Amino acid sequence: MIIDHIKRTVQLGSIYSIGSISQGALFVLLFPIYTSFLSPQDFGIIGLMSITINLLTRFVSSPVNSAFTRFYYAPEYREKRGILLFNLFLWVLLIITCCAVIFWQISEHLAGILLQDKNLAPLLKIYALILFLQPLSSLFLCLLRMLERAKYFVFTSISSLLLSAGLTLYLLTVLKKGVLALIVGNLIGLMVTVIMVFPVFIKRLTFQLSRSTLIPPLKYAYPLLLSEYSNLLIQSGDRYVLRIFNSVSMVGLYAFGYQIAGILQTALVTPLKQALQPIVLKQEADPETIRHFLRVGATYFYLIGCAACLLISLFSREILMLFARKEAFWAAWVIVPLITYSYVQHGIGNFVGWGMGLMKKSFHVSGIVLLSALVNIGLNFLFVPRWGMLGAACATMLSYVVWNFLKAYYSAKFYDLHFEVGRLLHITGIGFGLYGLSLLAANNRAMEINVALKFLFFLGYPLILWKTGFFLESEKTYLLKSVNGFKRIYRRVFFFKDKLERER
Repeated sequence: MIIDHIKRTVQLGSIYSIGSISQGALFVLLFPIYTSFLSPQDFGIIGLMSITINLLTRFVSSPVNSAFTRFYYAPEYREKRGILLFNLFLWVLLIITCCAVIFWQISEHLAGILLQDKNLAPLLKIYALILFLQPLSSLFLCLLRMLERAKYFVFTSISSLLLSAGLTLYLLTVLKKGVLALIVGNLIGLMVTVIMVFPVFIKRLTFQLSRSTLIPPLKYAYPLLLSEYSNLLIQSGDRYVLRIFNSVSMVGLYAFGYQIAGILQTALVTPLKQALQPIVLKQEADPETIRHFLRVGATYFYLIGCAACLLISLFSREILMLFARKEAFWAAWVIVPLITYSYVQHGIGNFVGWGMGLMKKSFHVSGIVLLSALVNIGLNFLFVPRWGMLGAACATMLSYVVWNFLKAYYSAKFYDLHFEVGRLLHITGIGFGLYGLSLLAANNRAMEINVALKFLFFLGYPLILWKTGFFLESEKTYLLKSVNGFKRIYRRVFFFKDKLERER
């Protein structure tokens, strides 16, 4: 049973990762173009406005998505799913219309305060349209995830991504529209998503107003809003603190480094979260199965996540030098290891917090994230004046560690959900140790030699884990069996190829 759940999670996660990796790969390929036509200040504008829009849309999309996700498969809503979806949609539509109109009206004033340039007000008017479309897009994609329509989800994501990227490149390279190109491209991507998912959405609706159907999910979800805002502050509040003590260009440099680190979130963390929710919720009636699945899944995710984190961290300087055309962007490499590990912590948080979620302890969830956000903001004000963007990255990483510690504690308390702490610390020690050694080994050698040394450090990660007794005997047997299977496949392919050549 557990193996089946893990396989289903991997299957769905792999499909979702196609879309996420495609998005990340395309963005990485566009790095040289973006950094050729845009400045750190332009990235600062995008970064600050993205946070502001997220703060506003979270008030609508987060509670609605949480309510829909938590109650869609609830036994008491089995016959009312279409009614629930219809009423949540009307609720979203009402609030975002009001928010978008107000944002449009105050755009000039907001541009003067946040960006210190009222001439940027036309850009903010476009963001008002993004503000309207983003919650709708989020709800529609949430529906696809709950229906486990992973293939259509990926098809929609890639289609909107390609159309958005094509328009962005045209506006940026041909019409020379600068930062406006990225904003309009974002808007078009949201429009395409809404249009493509709308037929699936409309088929699932039951056109019936029902206050009794709407209120219980919202009562559950709105206390979680505090946690959503706190989570956003953990991820993005450092930009505001950086803006207080530094320039918009410094914020842009930090945002650029964050996007490089976001490769791990795109390829691993986001697909995992999308696949995990329906699988766990469908097994709510079997607590023991859920506990075992989450405990084992957390260890395996952390093992893979730390490997990916080590790889990105070791080559963070080379990645930036390869993809950023302007040397002004290269200094951002210092934050990449810390932010990448923060994403690993974010990913394992998808496992350790389920104990509270399954017991519907929404106030505890909110309180924990609020406390972590306060730790993050406090550390930012302490670190940023001294160490700039490196201090902001340190504050983010430490706040995620605090967040997961508290999640694990209360999940154990309310749901008897425990994790393999010893094995998790084992992975952490090996990963941090290897990266620390790579920093000590760094000097003025030729780049080729440094790259070769870094590859050796990365290859040492699984070997040291194996030699230091991390893997259980059953895991060793399974891994050796898999390796032998790959060897047999290779030999068959090689034999078939050799046979064809002899026959010729």
